Amino acid sequence: MGELKEKKTIEFKQEFTPSFLKTVSAFANYGDGEIIFGISDDGELVGIKNIDQLKLAIENAINDTIEPRPIYERWCLTLSCKLVCILPLIWYNSSSG
Repeated sequence: MGELKEKKTIEFKQEFTPSFLKTVSAFANYGDGEIIFGISDDGELVGIKNIDQLKLAIENAINDTIEPRPIYERWCLTLSCKLVCILPLIWYNSSSG
């Protein structure tokens, strides 16, 4: 078991799968949060092999699937010599726009 722990506003994804869209929607509708790709559910840092492919897949999946489109960014960084991608999401308040 890894040292990293998921929290109410932090979700780990070992790799890209379409199921991450449920988490995107939940964070965008009910509060801010971050999805971190490259960390397994048990907190093990596994890294991402093709970060550019992952970034494009995330962008396409969100833009093609979720309306209204949530506010998000993609940050990539190296932790212990392994690449991870952090997807911070900001709550979408339909009454503000």
